[in-house]
Amino acid sequence: MDLSFTKPIPNCPGRITMKKLSGTTYVYYTYAQEYHPEKQYCIPRRVGIGKLTADGKMLVPNMNYVTYMSELETPVQFRKKDRKWKEHPPVYYKIEVSPELILTRLRRLEMIYHMATESNEYCISEDVQHLTEQIAAWDRTMKRRDSIKAKHHPETIAFMREFIKALEEFPNGGAELFPFEMIDKLTKDYFDT
Repeated sequence: MDLSFTKPIPNCPGRITMKKLSGTTYVYYTYAQEYHPEKQYCIPRRVGIGKLTADGKMLVPNMNYVTYMSELETPVQFRKKDRKWKEHPPVYYKIEVSPELILTRLRRLEMIYHMATESNEYCISEDVQHLTEQIAAWDRTMKRRDSIKAKHHPETIAFMREFIKALEEFPNGGAELFPFEMIDKLTKDYFDT
């Protein structure tokens, strides 16, 4: 990815924040949240992905942009004949989903959280839930592509075995529910008939 030019500010609701320091506005991406039971809420974990141009409309990305935003492409706008759609067209991002990328994202969660503990298991479960939603989307696409009427595509079932094995290997530092509840739910959905 060439970082010598500007990019549009990513449209990730709830994940993008800006902070002005010494006259420069920096853009931060929230990649995870850490739950603190004593405070009873999650504290966001952020990383700087670049800074705004002088006019404040574009982003000058840095290397963190490549790491955290590489799966997002330039927005594609779809318009309908409805006037509201022309005035405020929705913006869609193409998110690349494949088994290799999903396992890479799970390994990235391992690097971020280090291990599942009682204090962060809720946040990890939430992040892994996003990965399972990506697997479900990939499954639907594969079923449509191959015109399969079964509940799940055979490739998805084979991949789900790998995914569950990776969840079982996720370092556990005293978490009570993660990954056990997630594994039970996925096993019931993909392997029980």
